[in-house]
Amino acid sequence: EAGAASAQHHEALAAKARGEVASLASMVVEWREEHAKEVDCRELLDMELQTRLADGLERLRVEYGQEMRQKEAAADEALRVAAAEAHSEVAGLTALADEWREAHAEEVGRRELTAAQAADAAEAQVLTLRTGLEEWRRTQLEEAESREQALRAELATLQCQREE
Repeated sequence: EAGAASAQHHEALAAKARGEVASLASMVVEWREEHAKEVDCRELLDMELQTRLADGLERLRVEYGQEMRQKEAAADEALRVAAAEAHSEVAGLTALADEWREAHAEEVGRRELTAAQAADAAEAQVLTLRTGLEEWRRTQLEEAESREQALRAELATLQCQREE
């Protein structure tokens, strides 16, 4: 009986052990399934994260590209405005230079005209002086001739008187 009780006890222990092994095997299967779900979830989360990261990077690339195009457009516009202002400034300076050249040419023309008029006036004055000098010489010559004739007449009168 003791052997039968021992065999029954061993059988009960074996059944209990088999039950525990089956329970542990069931727990392992359950753990594996949960682990597989967890791995699937992690993979899904990784894939979602990679997708979001790729989308975010693409969005940033697009936004950066738009921002760069806007900055390039603004820089192009600023360059165009600066070029237009420089062109306007050059046109203004060119107009100012043209005005100065015209004014300078007019001044030179006036000076040349004034110089020509002064030369004409000086030439007229020289001509007047020459004419005046010639008239004075003629007058002096005529007066000298008249005095010479008067002196000759007086000399002739004196010679006649002396001869008488």
